[in-house]
Amino acid sequence: MHEPIKVAVFPCGSEVGLEINRSLRYARHFTLIGLNSTPDHGRMMFDHYYGNLPSFRDAGFIAELAWIIREEGIRFLVPAMDEVAAELKKRETELGCEVVCAASDVMEIVGSKSATYDRLSGIVPVPKRYDEFADILAHLPVFSKPDVGYGSRNVALIDREDSLRKRWAEKEGLLFLEYLPGEEYTVDCFSDMEHQVLYAGPRIRRRVRMGISVNTLPVSIDGIEEMAQKISSALKLQGTWFFQLKRNTEGELVLLEVASRLAGSMALNRLKGVNFILLELFQRLGYPISITPNTMHPVELERAFDCKLLTTSAYDTVYVDFDDCLLIRGQLNTVLLRFLFQQVNAGKKIILITKHDGDLPRKLKAFRITELFDEVIHIKPQEDKYPHMKESGALFIDDSHVERLHAVTHRHVIAVAPDVIDALIDYRKL
Repeated sequence: MHEPIKVAVFPCGSEVGLEINRSLRYARHFTLIGLNSTPDHGRMMFDHYYGNLPSFRDAGFIAELAWIIREEGIRFLVPAMDEVAAELKKRETELGCEVVCAASDVMEIVGSKSATYDRLSGIVPVPKRYDEFADILAHLPVFSKPDVGYGSRNVALIDREDSLRKRWAEKEGLLFLEYLPGEEYTVDCFSDMEHQVLYAGPRIRRRVRMGISVNTLPVSIDGIEEMAQKISSALKLQGTWFFQLKRNTEGELVLLEVASRLAGSMALNRLKGVNFILLELFQRLGYPISITPNTMHPVELERAFDCKLLTTSAYDTVYVDFDDCLLIRGQLNTVLLRFLFQQVNAGKKIILITKHDGDLPRKLKAFRITELFDEVIHIKPQEDKYPHMKESGALFIDDSHVERLHAVTHRHVIAVAPDVIDALIDYRKL
């Protein structure tokens, strides 16, 4: 391959879309393009970005998406939500590129929990279903959830008759299932083109928020590869997919759902050398795939909401302090270093301005950052920094409030403290 192959992600700001970004952003074979209908975190992470598409349910969505695909020369479109994937796969010919998910008939099955249970009943354990009010009442507590849906939207544990009556009045599209009180697992899988499972990695979902596994770690489960193979063969799965399990009152593992897409917490497997979406794309390009995970000590994935800020400030020069700024508690501020090297990539001028009390050249050499600066201004402790700033409209980074105040007042620079640097890093760039 010579020119990178263009891969679009929609919606790119979902948790799945962001994991696709993390998985592919360093892959030289591909160029990522983020697509969105609403402004969200995706615009902070995708360097190539279209953010004003209609909702995928709108009449003009397919036509506009197809136009972008033609204009950009997109080879692959990766859906980052189940409902979106099913719709885009059906419109693959109109779109003019390959939609990265299972075939439409498979998407219809895995998009419905009842269809999934019907297809896999007798192959793997599936939850008991209750369709009549009296039968449900006799088996309380039961778990109710939408037949079509994902995450924890509109789910309910029903353990009283009054709660059941209220839920029963809204039963359209709902399933009433046996309550599974035990531990919950996700099994991340990859199948070849003949539906043979090349990898099945179980992990326990120790903490779940809004249907997302925010704390998870690998576990060993006897027979899990055999179960994965039965599901893959029955549904004719290829590439990236996962299934979820929960233990019933007897401790038996029971299927919750199957999905033909990447899961956000599949990031755990990248630590083991298994990059699912990269493998998926190479397999679709016709390359032979083999998977040999790294042998690692136990790993654990912890996820939380992230914070990014937007700024339109423009500057050509960055002045940066040394003590308690670039060097904090005797260690380099690696977050600030990332920002400064982004400025190097952008062709900005970087000037170190410091009152460091000591042998500054020796200290810079010891920390291997001597060549980072276009200029080093080493002034006396009693001096102000702002008179040494020749460029107006520059960016000044310093932990001292007084120094920042004087610089803003006398030189009209943009002055920020080290705690702001996270907001200034452009996460769309390397």
